[in-house]
Amino acid sequence: MTEDDAELFVHSFEAAWAERDGNAMQALWRPEGKLFTPIVDRPVSPHELPKLVALQTQIAPDLSWHLVAWAARGDVVYIEW
Repeated sequence: MTEDDAELFVHSFEAAWAERDGNAMQALWRPEGKLFTPIVDRPVSPHELPKLVALQTQIAPDLSWHLVAWAARGDVVYIEW
């Protein structure tokens, strides 16, 4: 993944969350990809992202994420919210 690819991923992820679009989030991941988040005690698979977004939206409809920083190395992208 190039730095431009990583930046596009980050901004696409940010836009998908802003729209609360779990399907758009899922489309960003490779099938073997994983999302690590402190709200779940295990890695989240791409097929689970629509359900996770729907649950977060239901539990905390006013929750907003604000991008603080990001970094990438190889195929791993770290996003700080």
